[in-house]
Amino acid sequence: MTFKNYQQKQSFLLPPSFFDFLGESHEAVVLNEFLQEVDTTSLEQSYHNQKGGSSAYHPVMLLSVLVYGYMNGIFSSRQLAKQLKQNLALMYLAGNTQPDFRTLARFRKDKGVYLENIFVAVVQKAKELGLISFGTCCLDGTKIYASASTSKNQTQKMAKEKIRSLLTKAEKIDRMEDELFGDEEDDENAELKTKAGREKRKQELATKKKQAEADLDKLNALAPATEDTRVNTTDPDSKLMQMKRKDFANGYNVQNITENGIILNTSIFNGSSDQDTLIPSLQRLQKMFTWPKKLLADKGYSSENNYSFCEQ
Repeated sequence: MTFKNYQQKQSFLLPPSFFDFLGESHEAVVLNEFLQEVDTTSLEQSYHNQKGGSSAYHPVMLLSVLVYGYMNGIFSSRQLAKQLKQNLALMYLAGNTQPDFRTLARFRKDKGVYLENIFVAVVQKAKELGLISFGTCCLDGTKIYASASTSKNQTQKMAKEKIRSLLTKAEKIDRMEDELFGDEEDDENAELKTKAGREKRKQELATKKKQAEADLDKLNALAPATEDTRVNTTDPDSKLMQMKRKDFANGYNVQNITENGIILNTSIFNGSSDQDTLIPSLQRLQKMFTWPKKLLADKGYSSENNYSFCEQ
């Protein structure tokens, strides 16, 4: 058996372009051609008021990098920055420039509103090409995890009890400064017997009390009606719901309306019931484009109110 020879350090006599490796049918090339046809005037004009400093990366280039990353499941700015140094498709889209992860993250944060405009342009282009007609559309959803621990789900009553507990501990330390300990002492008392130990514990309790009071302020603002309403102090918009794996966690209910595999509309809800999402999802689609002629959805959306709305 003979093997084909390969030279990893062989240079090119005439350097090829990234396009030569990818070809005109590659998704990165198609994406780039599509974005060149999209009106990005408002996005580019958003930079005109910025004065001083070095030249900015072109927003269409940054946009193409983000969109291509999302198309391929790369959502981390750090991972995108890493791939810009080794992924031919991303190197092609970026013109072999290498914006760092901070630049990508800042662009996504500051210019994210323009991504929705691009989404609308994609749907309109799909309609021009005859890929969709807003005829028979499908509605389905999934639960996604929020970046919030269930341990942060609190009620006003729980927050108040936590503050009272911390105050009791602080008062205990104050009393121990003037009292003598018995012969038997636990590890906590041993630490508190020194002035430095007592000061350290006071500072820890003061920090916890401050955080508990901040949590209570959030709860008072978000759930003033009852002391038993649970709110997550890390992500107040998220709600406890049963996820796809049957576990319970704080999350969101994401609903998509599609046609021929193309997403026409995405809506996010913090209620676990799909029944409550059908009408607002359709209303959002109509506001952005038009009403669908038919809608397919599973029995999870079944309700008298939804049937009546669709019949209208």
